Amino acid sequence: MLKLYGHQSLNDKTKLPNLLEVLEAVSYDEEKYALIYDEGQFGRTMPMHEDWYDIDQLQNKEGELVYYPRCHVKNRYYRGQTVFYRNCQPSLRRPGMDKYKVFVERLKTCELSSSLRFYPSVQQFHCGFITTFKSGKESHNPLKVDDMALAQHYGIATEYLDLTTDKWVAAYFACTQGEEIYKQDNVDCTGVFYIYHNSNPLSPKFHPVGIQPALRPVMQLGYVMEMGRCQNFNKLAHGIVFRHDTSCSMIIHKLFNESKLIYPHDVLGERTKAIVGSSQFSEDTLNDVRLRFYPSLSDAAFDDLVKGSGVTIVKNNEIPLSQDEVASVKEEFSLIDKYLTH
Repeated sequence: MLKLYGHQSLNDKTKLPNLLEVLEAVSYDEEKYALIYDEGQFGRTMPMHEDWYDIDQLQNKEGELVYYPRCHVKNRYYRGQTVFYRNCQPSLRRPGMDKYKVFVERLKTCELSSSLRFYPSVQQFHCGFITTFKSGKESHNPLKVDDMALAQHYGIATEYLDLTTDKWVAAYFACTQGEEIYKQDNVDCTGVFYIYHNSNPLSPKFHPVGIQPALRPVMQLGYVMEMGRCQNFNKLAHGIVFRHDTSCSMIIHKLFNESKLIYPHDVLGERTKAIVGSSQFSEDTLNDVRLRFYPSLSDAAFDDLVKGSGVTIVKNNEIPLSQDEVASVKEEFSLIDKYLTH
């Protein structure tokens, strides 16, 4: 696949593939991997590739269960973008994000983290689940709630970059803006489909979003990768540049029920929209930001951040969930629950 599409010149747009041609080549790679895997001794006894959409369950150092969406090809992840950038970085690392803008995004992350305690699904994650093994032994573990990954997934700027194990999910983001089809202005408009191999998926800088107490992450089979200030994703992954084609975009958009299967309506999404659009934060959120992100900063420098950011700090900014929202969260959790092993 890489020999077929990996070395086309950006200057010769006529030779670039469309997005469906890229996906066809990726599918061939995945099928080839599955055939080779089946020929091995382990593959004959445990053909895991048949359960591609299963989610692996691991336990971290804190005793929490973490759910990893399974790769179609070992340690391979995908990312789609409507536009190719010479320097591909997370939103918090991009030019124009000065220290005050970064501070505001940190506040939004901590405000989201604080609001999560009202969610009954989060409470269930903290209480944990009892897993019964074939031997009859039982293990009781809480589930990992990754507030940083959730912040990234729901539109707050972070130092993380989104990835997925599903090529179709990556393709969706390669041809859409939010929930709408990407409107290309001219025939030379190009996007990029990334293939990333991570030899250490258990790295602390590589987070499975996986199963979280909200519906969207599990629908997107998402991961997030923390990147340094000077890192460029183009140097870490192989990017296949493709030419936009409205017909391809419409097909992929329809496959996801016009975005409903990738952007399902959920309470956390609506709540996060309010946080993203707000400039008012609580004192508890401010203290949390100080402890988490600026522990070594002097009082004077921290006060400068608060004043220069233009935010308003209030004593209490809590808005508990309404009864309707609680009912909706419980309904969402019933859909997530089928992915959990009890």
